[in-house]
Amino acid sequence: MQITYGSVVELKYKIYAEDEEETQSEEQYLKIIYGNEPIPRNLEKELFGKEKNTVFNINVPPIESFGEYDVQLVNEIPLSNLKFPEKLQINQFHEEETSTGKLISFKALEIHDDYVLADFNHPLAGKKMIISGKVLDVRKPTMVEYMNQSHLYGIRRGG
Repeated sequence: MQITYGSVVELKYKIYAEDEEETQSEEQYLKIIYGNEPIPRNLEKELFGKEKNTVFNINVPPIESFGEYDVQLVNEIPLSNLKFPEKLQINQFHEEETSTGKLISFKALEIHDDYVLADFNHPLAGKKMIISGKVLDVRKPTMVEYMNQSHLYGIRRGG
């Protein structure tokens, strides 16, 4: 059976940044009803018409993954605003809890006497991602899956 809209698709996959093997994720398992799940557009397009045991390798541009690198997310943070400035290390990620209890994370690009140049971009921002995997199964949905899909996505049945 080929993958079409409404098919139940089971697959395993890994995601990693192009040219960066150390970012390779653990193999993941995913079960979706094709066309009704929020998956990257390139993955959805690539899977259409594929069959069980098909292997895939898809490029996902930054805009569809972790976004473009944004220079406006690089800011000077006064060391006096940090609870643990002594733990800062150049090119390492640092986490702090704000006065309101929110956890923030940034990469310390430069450390000066009175401030740190902090990069708040996601570590994979601006990088093309690769999704590689295999289609494990393709089938029609069961009545329960169809009913759940109909309820979740507003599909009307009957007259």
